Amino acid sequence: MKYLIFGASGTLGQSLISLLRNQGQEVCGILHKSNYPNLLHAKYIYNCDVSNFDSINRALDEIKLTFGIPDHIVSCVGVSAYHDFINDNIEDWYNTYNINFCGSVNIVHGVSKMLVDSGKKGSITLVGSGYSERHIPFLSSYCVSKSSIVALVKVLSTELALKGIRINVVTPGLFPSRMTKEFVENKKYITQLLKHIPDGTLGNADEIANFIIFLTSDSCRHINGANLVIDGGMLNVIEGGIER
Repeated sequence: MKYLIFGASGTLGQSLISLLRNQGQEVCGILHKSNYPNLLHAKYIYNCDVSNFDSINRALDEIKLTFGIPDHIVSCVGVSAYHDFINDNIEDWYNTYNINFCGSVNIVHGVSKMLVDSGKKGSITLVGSGYSERHIPFLSSYCVSKSSIVALVKVLSTELALKGIRINVVTPGLFPSRMTKEFVENKKYITQLLKHIPDGTLGNADEIANFIIFLTSDSCRHINGANLVIDGGMLNVIEGGIER
């Protein structure tokens, strides 16, 4: 099987590439920067700006010629930044939204057209965030963009299924990564967060990546338009948390 991974330079993207390669799958990674030599084991690496429609289409045209048409597409694209909605530059707010949500729209449009034009069936998996369900002040652009991804998947699932394409969103809770480093290393924040997770632990990138790989398999061929949460049950816990 051929896998196309967007956001290949992130912690989850790297985990996916490593696990897939170990399984003998063909993997192509797309990232925004080219200074990640540890990604060379993906064999095929391309640069593109997902918030730019033309940039994605140029990358996909090159991928068709060198890598071929993928069977499964996974987008781990995501950026996060604090924004004071009233006092900060609104352009910074839009930048986060454009990368996370508009970038996802560009990805889904580009790869869907590529699959349909080739006559190939496949799957698309977008990575969301638990903060699309449990919102945090001063992360409004991130929370709204990830919530929008869930809506996008639900709306497009029927339309794409008619073309033989499954689309789902995987929604992880907080897990250690470069993007979450500030949260994970904040002992006060983590202590409070773990009160809301029944087993009192954080997940990790490999667990999420393994689930995504399973989701792309034929065993999950009937899962479509779903928001699949991997957070240890955090969203099911009341605001006060669990007394241990």
